[in-house]
Amino acid sequence: MAWSAIAQSAEDAEVEWTATKKQDTIIINIYKSPPSRFVPTSLPDAPAPAVYAGDFNSHHTDWAYSSSNADGDFLAEWASTADATLLYDPKEPRTFYSACWNSTTNPDLAFAKCCNNEPLPVRRILDRFPRSHHRPSLITIPSLVQPVEGKDVKRWNFWKANWVGFTQQVNKAAAGLPHPRPTNLNNAYDSYCKMLLAAAKKNIPRGVRKAYVPCWDDECEDLLRAHTESQTSEDRDKAANDLICR
Repeated sequence: MAWSAIAQSAEDAEVEWTATKKQDTIIINIYKSPPSRFVPTSLPDAPAPAVYAGDFNSHHTDWAYSSSNADGDFLAEWASTADATLLYDPKEPRTFYSACWNSTTNPDLAFAKCCNNEPLPVRRILDRFPRSHHRPSLITIPSLVQPVEGKDVKRWNFWKANWVGFTQQVNKAAAGLPHPRPTNLNNAYDSYCKMLLAAAKKNIPRGVRKAYVPCWDDECEDLLRAHTESQTSEDRDKAANDLICR
């Protein structure tokens, strides 16, 4: 998919940024050097959907610093005012390693603005690049519909069972079962269970569905495809509403 550059910061700006657009999403890459300071005009106002990502060099307890500084307070207030969500998972590794102090911090951040019904992007911290103290971030947009991860256990598919064949095999094998008596109840029960299991394995298919979506059908599949392939946020919102109301 093609992308295009749409804007950038002034040459003399302390906080540098570049904005690109891919389909309807605006991606703003930001760099703030440690000595520079945020001012109200430092960050551009982009409509949703948009992602702000880069090296912010700002301290705040919301992203695992022990204390907050003025730039961190500004950034947290900006996010609240701009309706931007911090993409931060405390379980992920920190993004910067200082060899001098032998410590890790989180100067690299990402914020997202989302339209209605759009899932929030997910940010994952990757391994360090060679000869770099920074870890790259991978930001992805999850699917509108999340499948249920099933256990790797085979299950009977009773909808596709051959009940006529199952009944005939059980009736035929039942004639050869040992007659249950007080002295052989366990053996008679084991034989009965083995007979049922043998008939089931022959006439009832089994399998594993690793990704299962309850009530999913062809119409849902078409709506999800329309949502994924839509070129505008209006079309994506319409397809998402139709799918949710389905």
